[in-house]
Formats: sequence, C-alpha cells, structure tokens
Amino acid sequence: MQHWILRSREIAYVLTKEKIVPQLGSPFLRMEPSDENVKPPSAQDWPNLIDSLAAIANPGSVLGLINFPPVDPQFSWFYGNSQNESLALHRQKFDGTEHVIVWPLHPHDVYEDFSSTLDPAMPAPTEGIDLHLDRDTLITLAAIVDIMQEDSLIAFLNRSDPPVSSFNASDLLACFYRSLQGADFRWMAQRVRLISPINLAPAVEDIEAGLAALEKKKLIQHEGDRYGISTELAVVCSRLSECSGFSALSIRKKLSEQPNKGTWHAQHFAAARGLDSLWLFAFSDISQDHFSLELKDSSPAILRQCLESLLLTEGKSERPSQPTPPSPPSKPAERTQERQMKPGKPEKKSLKFCSNCGQKLKPGASFCAGCGYQLTPKGTG
Repeated sequence: MQHWILRSREIAYVLTKEKIVPQLGSPFLRMEPSDENVKPPSAQDWPNLIDSLAAIANPGSVLGLINFPPVDPQFSWFYGNSQNESLALHRQKFDGTEHVIVWPLHPHDVYEDFSSTLDPAMPAPTEGIDLHLDRDTLITLAAIVDIMQEDSLIAFLNRSDPPVSSFNASDLLACFYRSLQGADFRWMAQRVRLISPINLAPAVEDIEAGLAALEKKKLIQHEGDRYGISTELAVVCSRLSECSGFSALSIRKKLSEQPNKGTWHAQHFAAARGLDSLWLFAFSDISQDHFSLELKDSSPAILRQCLESLLLTEGKSERPSQPTPPSPPSKPAERTQERQMKPGKPEKKSLKFCSNCGQKLKPGASFCAGCGYQLTPKGTG
C-alpha cells in the first residue's frame, strides 16, 4: 500500500503528461490544465502513482464513506474500476488544493473502516423491528426522537418523572432545527442529516406529511389537536436516541463505459449503534429530493453480509490470497488508453494508516504521530 500527498498542479502534471482525460464521477474533472513550468511530483514508484490517478480519473465505481469520530465525521472517497476489486482512496485537505492518495485498497478495508465505529458495547438483540419510511417520515421520526429526549432532559433537570410526549407539526419542525445546533450526535436530526443520501431541509408541510404516514401505520394517534405515540414507537424512539457510533456508505457504479456519457446506479446504506441495538438504514429509489428507506434492527452478521454483497466483486467473497501476476510494462503511448488498476497484495491487519495524512500508525494509537489527527478506537483514521 502506498500513499502520496499531492498538490492539484502536480496531479494535473501527471494527467497531462500521461494523456489521462478525467471522466464523469472523477474529482479531477474540473482540474485546471498543467502549467509547463510545474515541477513533477517526486514518486519512488511512478507507475503505481499513474495507475492510482488513472483509477480516480476514470472510475467505474465511487464509494463515499462517513464515519463517527468524536468531533468531525470522517468523510472519504474511494474510486475503483468496475473490472478490478482494488480501490484508490482520495481525500482533499486544507484549502482543497492538496490531495491524499492511498492505493491499492480492497473493499474489505472499506468494510473494516465502516464497522470500526459499530463495535458493540453490549450484545444487540434482534426483535424484528422493520419500518418502511420515506424522506418526510424519516425527518418526522428523527424529530420525535429528539423531542422525547428534550422532554426527558427537562424532567431530569426538574427532578421529576418524564412526561408522555405530545406534539404537532410546528413543535417537531422547531425541534428538528434546534437539534441541528446541538453540540454532539446524541440528537438524531444531526445523524440523519449526515447519513441521508440527499439534503434534508424540511418545511412544516413535510412534517405534516410524515405525521400522516405514521398515523396511517398506527404508530401515532390524534390527541385533540396534538399527537401521541404508540408503545411500539416509544420503544423504537428510545433505542434510536442512543448512539455510540454510525457509518454511512454511498455507492455509485457506472452502467455505461462510454466516456463522459456513463450512467450511474446509486445505492446508499447506513448503520447506527446504540447501547444495546444495531440499526440498518437501507435506502432505495433515490432521487434528488426523495428516497425510500427500510429501517430495521439487526445483528453484526447481517450487517457484514449486506455490506459484502454491495462492496465485493460478483463471485468473490474473500480477500485475494496472492497478488495477480503483473502484466508486462506498457509503453508510454499505451497509457493514453483507460487503465485498469493492478490488484494489491493482501494487507496485514496490523498495518494501519492515517486516512488524513497516510502515515503508518502504531498499533492502538489514538492520534496520528504525523499530523495529530484523532483516530477511532481501533486506531484507524
């Protein structure tokens, strides 16, 4: 596994020199052409650098990963060729002109990063809870979870028993936007904003539509001019209010190989960990302003099975035991064609790298010795 920290002008130099034209889905698509006076990047393994940049410039699949460190959710992009299971990690730093490149990675590495924030504090029993929601209903559910938390906190401060929460659309809308100003991710509105595949900016009409859908499912009921929640929904909201970690994974796969005319198939998947629960968010029918969602409690085994079905190349379920024999060196003229990445050697589990700067980490490190980036409990950035 190799890593590079490159400026935009250095990447543009390689793309220009190797006649690599960025295609749809690449972060290099709008990169300015290289200045002839730019000094080329210093790389000990120039062919691997070219292959990694070619994979990012001409992706067949794009993975976006959000994790849950204590302060800032980690957000990384992985690019790969649809005919090769190796991935190249790309992340922009500072003012957006500096890029971190790590290559090659296997989908298993992405899974391990995804699941590192979901380690159980306690066993997660599966009770068969399964809710089918849409955008408006998810927003409304998040606001109900948060308004119940507010009621409990106020009761705690007043040293009294928590009340039975009741609300209307205006109450929930105000609570949703209050939660976005919260200091941490105990507020569900913050979490759903980050794990949603589309932007969430609800109006009162959206909350009203969500209330109508929940009432139709008999999860809430009218109490005069307000709503109260069922016992079933109260249990779900109580468990959703606990969060010790979450991850979200956005997946786009190219369906057409025509340059700059590729059509993409989008998938989105998220998981959240509570004190004694594990929740899966499976999004489908994603458009610019709507989606369908299946929200259910689950187990780590089901989580792994679901992720592997999304990440791994069809027909392959294990990390390759040995690297594919390298192909003969290509001539410079042949590099003008779209490249396929070479499968990397299997990574030993003890090898961990900071995803902020790429430096190798010591086992169990809480902070990167190179850049000071705070790491997840497993020592992975």
